[in-house]
Amino acid sequence: MFKITLLSNKFNKNYLLYIIFWYTFVYMVDQELENLIKEDLEVSKENNELLKKLWGNVKISRALRFLYWVIILGIALGSYYYVQPFIDKLKGVYSGFGGIGDTIQNLPGVQDITNLLGN
Repeated sequence: MFKITLLSNKFNKNYLLYIIFWYTFVYMVDQELENLIKEDLEVSKENNELLKKLWGNVKISRALRFLYWVIILGIALGSYYYVQPFIDKLKGVYSGFGGIGDTIQNLPGVQDITNLLGN
């Protein structure tokens, strides 16, 4: 009987140590997990703030790029509108040169030269 009680006391001590160890381990793991979750939450909030700032910068960049191209196209079209009368005058002068070629072909000596060259 004494041996059985001694064994049962030994078993109870081991069992009690096991329970204490397990509780301590679980408590420490729970505390550690809780700390990790809090850190993760803080990092997530910081990331969210940075992403909002980044997205705001992207929106501003797109708006400025659109404005840049509007200005470039506006300057191009405005300069064409301003220069258009000069371009029309140059077209008139160039079309006048086209008549010179016909006049040269009708000169009496040019026909002979053209026939000699084989055209």
